[in-house]
Amino acid sequence: MLNYLLTRLRLSFDRSFSGSWFRQLLWLAAAFVLTLFIVVLVNSLILKPHGLDTQTIALLLIDPGSANDQKANPYFPAIFLIAVFGVFIFSGMLVSVISNILERRVENVRKGEIRYRFHDHILVLGFDAMVAHSVHRLCTDKRYEGCDIIVQSSQDIEHIRETVLTGLSAREARRIVFIHARISSAGELRKTHAHHAREVFIFGERTCEEHDSVNIATVTAIARLCAEQKRKDRLTCHVMLNHQTSYAIFQLADLDSTVKAHINFRPFNLNEIWSQRVLTGKAGYIPLDRNGIGEDSDQAVHLVIIGMTAMGISMAVSAAQLAHYPNFGKKGIRTRITFIDKNARKEMNFFKARYANLFKLSRSTYLHTDEQGVLQEQNERTAPSSDRDFLDIEWEFIEASVESTYVRRQLTKWAQDSEQYLTLAVCFNTAPHSVAAGLYLPAEVYENRIPVYIHQRVSDSILQIAARSHKYQNVRAFGMICSGYEPGENVSAFAAGINYLYGYYFEQGRNTLPNLRPTSAQLEEAWESISTVKQWSNIYNANSFAVKMRSIGKNPDSLPVLFHLTDDEVSLLAEVEHNRWNVERLLLGSRPFEDATEKLAYEQADARTRKKMKEEELIHPDITPYSELNPYSKNIDWQITKGLEKIAYLFNN
Repeated sequence: MLNYLLTRLRLSFDRSFSGSWFRQLLWLAAAFVLTLFIVVLVNSLILKPHGLDTQTIALLLIDPGSANDQKANPYFPAIFLIAVFGVFIFSGMLVSVISNILERRVENVRKGEIRYRFHDHILVLGFDAMVAHSVHRLCTDKRYEGCDIIVQSSQDIEHIRETVLTGLSAREARRIVFIHARISSAGELRKTHAHHAREVFIFGERTCEEHDSVNIATVTAIARLCAEQKRKDRLTCHVMLNHQTSYAIFQLADLDSTVKAHINFRPFNLNEIWSQRVLTGKAGYIPLDRNGIGEDSDQAVHLVIIGMTAMGISMAVSAAQLAHYPNFGKKGIRTRITFIDKNARKEMNFFKARYANLFKLSRSTYLHTDEQGVLQEQNERTAPSSDRDFLDIEWEFIEASVESTYVRRQLTKWAQDSEQYLTLAVCFNTAPHSVAAGLYLPAEVYENRIPVYIHQRVSDSILQIAARSHKYQNVRAFGMICSGYEPGENVSAFAAGINYLYGYYFEQGRNTLPNLRPTSAQLEEAWESISTVKQWSNIYNANSFAVKMRSIGKNPDSLPVLFHLTDDEVSLLAEVEHNRWNVERLLLGSRPFEDATEKLAYEQADARTRKKMKEEELIHPDITPYSELNPYSKNIDWQITKGLEKIAYLFNN
């Protein structure tokens, strides 16, 4: 029993003394008071009436050096013992405690255990490979000049500190504070004053299996904190979603109204950012349609994706949203998207299940080869009925390795076809695999200057060197984490402009286009009032603008100040836009009427039932050939296309 009590006492002392610096000072004060009491008691019992007064005893304990002034005192031996006692009990303990406090504070700073009061700061939550680059960009962005940058993560803070601070100047490094805490913890977010932040960037933890769910939970926690603290303006939260399947959630339901009331939600996905950048021809990449495809052109676009990885799927979906051209309406020429993968059957089934409504209306082909790379006869071709065959995108899935005889023969054939614009995207998950596949394609691919885009996650150094050669001058890397997402990058002003046109003409019931250019405040107000899925829809529409301009012979990068579209051009682009919109809606989960009975039920229903069918059952009456589109919807397409004259100045802003 005695041993148990002693153990509990030792444990209680260790826990208390190893706690905060305040507890250590309390222990020091208690030790001093106890020592003073014992010495005074002994002095009063043994040395009185000629003993030392209490003040002298206290001075000797605090400053043992004062004993030197007491040499003539007849009780000097006792004074000496008190001084020695003070050296061990108080002076030594004081130095140890203070030293320990300072050492522990330095250690806690290194480990991110110290909390501070922040205001108007930038909060970076989580840590993965993108964070270091993003923080560096934040440090050099003039919009965030002078802001503290708080990096909060539950991972090893010392490793994060070393990674993030590498390459920063001392001045920039002083702006960054590292905090060790769970990113979704309401208590920890309160301690880092998330509700007082200027902007929040939620990257999530790279080790977290439920990455996207935790990031959304973090947004919800921040929104509740903002509501609790009565923040007046909405807090902008940039949220990384790793998986495209997470995007599907927002097709069916948006964030909670309480969250939307306090949070300006800005989701992003690295694969989508890169696929849109590459396929639209930004940053020096060659666009799918080269210099444009007009209504009389015989050219077809053909995108070949080698590897059905997450990046490969993203490239295909982005191409389906972008690759729509006016020669489909006149000549029936479709864009073809081809996948080549050793597991194409399995991946195709997943892909088709995910976009089931799209593939009910799409032409698709499945081919496979044997182990020697010879094409087999048991191939599959599917196509919708003639009255539902109105999409301008078709699909091909080839189950084979890129080095097989059949694939190399096909690549050679496609590269030499003068009536198609071929683009190759090598999308394996490992960089060496992608590089090897991309640099050892048939010679005809390089000789005909076919764009070859090779997925690299970390660095494009090797491919930069390769591109200096004559053979590989059309080979480019893409997908690098260090240059994909740009923190603080504004939502496309042009996308906000398209949304403004739609709201002005259609939703507000004016039935007329604005006479004046919209102000930034008008664009922002209109943008923030719509759901996440509608924001994406406008972004996809905006990304297709350059394609549309090239198709009518205009350079999207040098449009005149007084931009004008003829009625014929408007009619042509309105049809292209409807074809694009058909695919976009199908990708987002909507579907057309199943049959005439369902169509009749919709037409005879009241406004409330129609709204329910569109929003809950995702049945959209406008998913139909352009020739069969009702006049009202046709007019909306026409007017919004005409309205591009009003917002074209935003395209390159």
